[in-house]
Amino acid sequence: MGNFFSLTGRLVAVCVLLLLSSFVAGAQTSVGALRGTITTAAHQPVPFATVAVLNSALGATADQGGHFSIANVPAGRQTVVISSVGYATHTQTVEVTAGQTAPLTLTLTPSTAGLDEVVVTAQKDETTLQQTPMAVSALGTKQLREYRVWDFKDLTALAPNLFVIEHANSTGGNFLNIRGVMGFTNEQAVATYVDGVYQFDYFSAPTQLLNVERIEVLRGPQGTLYGRNALGGVVNIVTRQPTNTPGGYAEVSVGDYGQRRYSLAAQAPLVKDKLFLSLGGQYGHRQGIFKNLVTNSDFDEQTSWLFNGTLRYLATDRLSFALSAYNEHNNDRGAYPWVPTRQQIEQQPWQIYSNYPNTERRRNFNASLKASYHLPGATLTSVTGFQRFTIDYPDRYDFDFTAQNLISGEGSTPQRNWTQELRVTSDPSSEHRLSWTVGAFGFRQATLPGVRSIFYLRPDSLQAPPASSEQGFLTTGSSLNRGIAGFGQLTYQLTDRLSLTGGLRYDYERRELVNGSAFEQGGGPVTVTQADTTFTGTYRAWSPKAIVSYQASANVLAYASYARGFRAGGLNTTAPTRAQIPYQPEASDNYELGLKTTLPNQRARLNLALFYLQQRNQQIAVSSNGLNSAILNVGKMNNFGAELEAAAVPVKGLELSWNAAYNHARYAALPLYNYAENRTQSYAGNQPINTPVVTSMLAAQYTYKLGQGPQPPALFVRGEWRYLGPYYFDYYNQDGQGAYGLFNTRAGVSVRYLELAFWVRNVFERKYITYGSLSPQSPTYMQSLPRLLGTTLTARF
Repeated sequence: MGNFFSLTGRLVAVCVLLLLSSFVAGAQTSVGALRGTITTAAHQPVPFATVAVLNSALGATADQGGHFSIANVPAGRQTVVISSVGYATHTQTVEVTAGQTAPLTLTLTPSTAGLDEVVVTAQKDETTLQQTPMAVSALGTKQLREYRVWDFKDLTALAPNLFVIEHANSTGGNFLNIRGVMGFTNEQAVATYVDGVYQFDYFSAPTQLLNVERIEVLRGPQGTLYGRNALGGVVNIVTRQPTNTPGGYAEVSVGDYGQRRYSLAAQAPLVKDKLFLSLGGQYGHRQGIFKNLVTNSDFDEQTSWLFNGTLRYLATDRLSFALSAYNEHNNDRGAYPWVPTRQQIEQQPWQIYSNYPNTERRRNFNASLKASYHLPGATLTSVTGFQRFTIDYPDRYDFDFTAQNLISGEGSTPQRNWTQELRVTSDPSSEHRLSWTVGAFGFRQATLPGVRSIFYLRPDSLQAPPASSEQGFLTTGSSLNRGIAGFGQLTYQLTDRLSLTGGLRYDYERRELVNGSAFEQGGGPVTVTQADTTFTGTYRAWSPKAIVSYQASANVLAYASYARGFRAGGLNTTAPTRAQIPYQPEASDNYELGLKTTLPNQRARLNLALFYLQQRNQQIAVSSNGLNSAILNVGKMNNFGAELEAAAVPVKGLELSWNAAYNHARYAALPLYNYAENRTQSYAGNQPINTPVVTSMLAAQYTYKLGQGPQPPALFVRGEWRYLGPYYFDYYNQDGQGAYGLFNTRAGVSVRYLELAFWVRNVFERKYITYGSLSPQSPTYMQSLPRLLGTTLTARF
């Protein structure tokens, strides 16, 4: 580990030197002030609107007459964002002169007449969506409510080429796929972040959503700024941060199958301009939908609890802290409602056979501390994260999916994880043509010695010869992964319109895995079959990035980019040969052309992206002899496609949006074992698994106001058509799901701060298969949920 700590020291030293140089270079930077009025197009004041200065902790709330003022604003070009209930969010750039007050008159448009301008942090600082030269989608609070996004599985097709595979009908059983890149192991190929903190495993990310300000979906590799497992992209969850403006919401949802969901979130200043607090809580419950024919009872009952909160402290005009935490509990009594044949789904819909409850429990606690210090000319940011996570099966789970009690298991996986990111970013208000971000990242991921997994075989299972009594195969162990990374990104403005961006990241990671096994028969004494053995692996990765962007006008941006991402390597403890124990990182290279356009007054926007993606050293669980299986770097996939995002308000009250994507993904190399011919052969030309050829989401909402003013009573009706093209379940391309479409609807009434909505999911009860097994030799399937309907009452205060 000497090299590890040596590298850490060098990275920290580089950050400190850059920080000092920034301080010296910008020591003469001064501040000014902003003062203005927020009005409508008819010059009527908008009371109590919020105004925030991007990339700072500065902000204010307008008074009854729409007047506001913000002091100590750094001199230079600043961007402010203005929002108010009933109006479309608006951003505006303003020049702040040292020692002077910049007067502003800001005009807001009713939300029924224009689209929201969106702010994202996709490049680790706050920029508007339409001026960010990359393929990124953002779902704000309003959109999340209108789409009725309750958890991860509701995100499919809400961004182009985003597909969530529901493989266990449980909160811990969803896999993210972007542009055909996904992972079916604990190491995901799409990284998830919550308030800047990396979530390690697919089952450790928060699946329930509470008090979320927006969800950003970054498409394509993001290794330079985000690092490991951002091979296909990033899902970045940003929770609402408390300010001087008190507020919150309470929400109650009820529906069929005993659906209940209660949410409450509130924020308020504890000390004006200094200390702010937000708190939220949520409870959800749903009775079983699937019927267990073995016990003649409901099977998949789900219960969840979630609490989160943030304490913000503005120590000075330059120094701020944000302490955030969330605690999520999930009890899914009936995970893995799988069946062994398609015929059973057709003949016995939503009926399964299980000898055990299949209870899956998740306990997920996350805490983070973000500290920002605004120096003259630069900002130093530190983000520290801690995660305590456990997923376990307190009673056995059935794993033969028949009425016979043949195969079952149980297990537990406790984790304790730490992350630390330190970065320095140049002041975006600076008049210099060069802007930059540089930083270091480190993590420690520990799976505790309590991890255990037991796999049981009954006497009447498919063993040859059959055992005399039940056999238990016990696996125990622990793991420790540590990593360090250094990254930097520079943007240089060649002209006022043309910019060049270059970035590079270096990741170093060391893994240690302790693994042992034992055997028991008939509940007798445990016999050790393999003593605890330590396996180690060291992995390195370079992740470059380059962008050329051209701002043709205030409303048109074009760009061309290249980016590389990587997925962390790992260890095979049951590999048939010692050389196959470590498997190497997986890499992807993405070439992209993009165009972003916006019509004046935010009446419409259209974003296009063309991409060519190469995936190398793909990690695939394969067999080389027909008996043993191991994860090997044998796949090479190429994918070219197109993505479209469009939104418009063609007439007052009517909002249309359409996301669509096309994929042409094929393997350039894919050696797999052919069980029928007892040999390994090439399957080049096959399509990657769970990658629809087409994804599309078309939504239309009409709002009819029953009076005048910004918040009169209103009626609304909404329809959504989600379409997924055909895709395969297995690498052999022998089994898959045909194209299908789902229609959702939502309608209701809003009265000032109250909204009552009625919704139906899967209106026409389209039946499809959400998951099919990777192996044609042992097929398993999971059926989609039926039509779901309910009502939601929301009160904002």
